[in-house]
Amino acid sequence: MARYRVTEASYIDGRLLQPGDEIATADGLIPGPHLTPLDDAARRAVKAAGPARMDRVDPVEAMTAQPRHG
Repeated sequence: MARYRVTEASYIDGRLLQPGDEIATADGLIPGPHLTPLDDAARRAVKAAGPARMDRVDPVEAMTAQPRHG
């Protein structure tokens, strides 16, 4: 588990989080630019994410997006 502090309103794991909230995430999450790493696991995830870390998703769009069907 990696721990992060949220720096802007974000929709993560079905929850709307506010700046200052702290979260623990499962391994495999690509941390966005709105998450500040708080532990070594989070810092490794940030480093591994590389440029993908800068991809941004509007929180309202994420909550209302329709599932994609193959």
